[in-house]
Amino acid sequence: MPSRLRHPGGAVPSLRYRLFWLAAAALLPFALVAALAIAEIAAERRAETRLTAMELSRILIHSVDAELRRTIAVLEVLAQSPELERGELQAFYERCRRLAQRQPHWRSVSLTDAGMHRVFNTGFPFPPPPIDIVDPPSFQRTVATGAPVVGGVRTFRGRWAFTVRVPVLRDGKVRYVLSVPVDPAAIHAVLVRQGIAEDWTVAVYDESGLRVARSRAHEESVGARATPSLQRLMQGATPEGSGIATTVEGEAVHTGFSRRSEFGWSVVVGLPDSRVRAVLRRQTLLHAGGLLVSCLLCISLAFLASRRVTGPMASLREAARALGRREPLPEVRSGVREIDEVAAALAAALKELQSSEAQREALLKATEAALARAEAAGRAKDEFLAVLGHELRNPLAPIVTSLHVMERKGDTATAPQRALIRRQVAQMTRLVDDLLDVSRITSGRVELKRAPLDLNAVVERAVEAAAPAPGAAAPRLSVRLADVPARVSGDEVRLVQVVSNLLVNAFKFTPPDGRVEVEVRAGGERVEVRVTDSGRGIPKEFLPRVFDLFTQASREGERTSEGLGLGLAIVRSLVELHGGQVGVHSEGPGRGSCFTVTLPAASEPAAVPAAPHPAAAVRGEGRILVVDDNVDAADSLATWLGMHGYEVRTEHHPEAALQALDAFVPDVAILDIGLPGMDGYELARRLRAHPAGVGAALLALTGYGQASDRQQALDAGFDLHLAKPVDAERLLSVLASLRAGGG
Repeated sequence: MPSRLRHPGGAVPSLRYRLFWLAAAALLPFALVAALAIAEIAAERRAETRLTAMELSRILIHSVDAELRRTIAVLEVLAQSPELERGELQAFYERCRRLAQRQPHWRSVSLTDAGMHRVFNTGFPFPPPPIDIVDPPSFQRTVATGAPVVGGVRTFRGRWAFTVRVPVLRDGKVRYVLSVPVDPAAIHAVLVRQGIAEDWTVAVYDESGLRVARSRAHEESVGARATPSLQRLMQGATPEGSGIATTVEGEAVHTGFSRRSEFGWSVVVGLPDSRVRAVLRRQTLLHAGGLLVSCLLCISLAFLASRRVTGPMASLREAARALGRREPLPEVRSGVREIDEVAAALAAALKELQSSEAQREALLKATEAALARAEAAGRAKDEFLAVLGHELRNPLAPIVTSLHVMERKGDTATAPQRALIRRQVAQMTRLVDDLLDVSRITSGRVELKRAPLDLNAVVERAVEAAAPAPGAAAPRLSVRLADVPARVSGDEVRLVQVVSNLLVNAFKFTPPDGRVEVEVRAGGERVEVRVTDSGRGIPKEFLPRVFDLFTQASREGERTSEGLGLGLAIVRSLVELHGGQVGVHSEGPGRGSCFTVTLPAASEPAAVPAAPHPAAAVRGEGRILVVDDNVDAADSLATWLGMHGYEVRTEHHPEAALQALDAFVPDVAILDIGLPGMDGYELARRLRAHPAGVGAALLALTGYGQASDRQQALDAGFDLHLAKPVDAERLLSVLASLRAGGG
């Protein structure tokens, strides 16, 4: 028998009494759901406020970047001005001055060469007085990267400014740097244009954390750092985030920040916590009042239509479950305002959840884009390393020349030290050559000079180049050539480099009591060269990476051998350019290794290489002008030439070299290319135009040895182009040939 509700007196309760308990039973879960909804709404309101601040900071950082890119775009257009291209600096100065006057937030426009020598500054008459460069690190970064750079906020003539710099590239190199100090008011104007509410606080910080602009008290806050609470909030490597921080006025704000600027800047947006609390109080009172009215109404209507209450409550429960599953909410039409409001709140909560998931997806895409940028930066690093190796050739020239001078003087006491220096210079030259080869290979600039070759002769040349010095402790070397000509079509210099690199690698990792074997095999459609050693061997897990760039195998706790890990990578690239393959086999540590180079055989007979013969000693006479801004290189070369009968004059600046022609008429002029103020090509043209230089022979001696560099030197009027470091005896022979040919 079903249980019954009874009055305290035991009488059967009336319908009103039953409906009262029915309403009470129905209102209990409704009240709990409403209370949870109110708490959830309050938490979501705070989260939404911080999210709004973070979204606004994300929008503002794009606006700030757009303003900076606009300035960069103007400077990039200015860098292409015809006056600058023609070298008309006075006219280019006037163009820059007029442009600066039209820009309300530009302080001035300055042009500086890559050596940090100021050409002009529109804030001063042309040419400018000696003034220091503001924010040198940003200038050096522009020269190093060849890309636009936005510096941090600094004091500029007693006022705050940040510097925008754009490189002026000529022939792929930074010739000048255009710089503009920009008033932080330009960034403040960007904030003003956004129509930000007065009680919100927005601040922009540069890469070093100094404040550039602020929506409130802008002038007083430029150049200051963030408050400690904001600094703690922004700590870490995350590009954006949110939380609670305190403003410089001591006000607690819901804060969002974004560091997604391509220039390293960040934007911080703060919404007053008092405003959020006021909104939450109003919403809480509204929901609480609605709940109370709903309770009274439900109790009143429960006596009349209980089904109109139980039905909508069931729908609300389904809506809550659908919300948890992120499914579309069922339509709720109860006729009761409070229940419909709760249903609307659940629908709004579902939209917020969907919006949050969309934002997470956007963050994932942004992370993938950042990874792509990091990979691009890695490729740029490799290219920079290749250029760095190219530039390292210049210091080797005075060292090689000085060794020849010391030997010429016959100082026997320093013979061991000279031998040591010569070995180290040879090692340095090999490392630099490897770096330059990597640069050419990675940029696709390797040109093979193919000709019919006998690989037997190539191996013999490689053995001569790579074999240890006589008397040095080294493993025993055995060479087995093919019984028939091993004909291939290839670049003799590059194939000698391949075999010598493998031999150097074998000698490096084989003890003196070991052995190194070179074998040539010919027959069929392929020709093989095998270099086998009994040395250290290669771990099996390292074999797949042995030909990768900058990779060396080492034992735990053991220092790797000297080198950069480039030799085997160059071997693989050169062999593949010849249409061949290179492989390696090793049984493991301590069991040696075997490298095999396989090349396509050629049917055409190989050319017979000319037998090399030592150059005869040359005694010269005549006048030689040496122009090189590297004092050591110029002086050591002058000493060497003077010891062989030449009258030599050295100059370190092109203008000084031109002035020297009034008193010194040279028979030969040896010019560096990378000179200050005027490159060697321009100096050669001016020497040709000068009466004293008409009959002189011009020789370019430079660290740039590409085919394009040689052609550019010939186009500029040079008779010959040599790459540093050049053998001193060869230089004497070249000078004798130039003098014999009459320039």
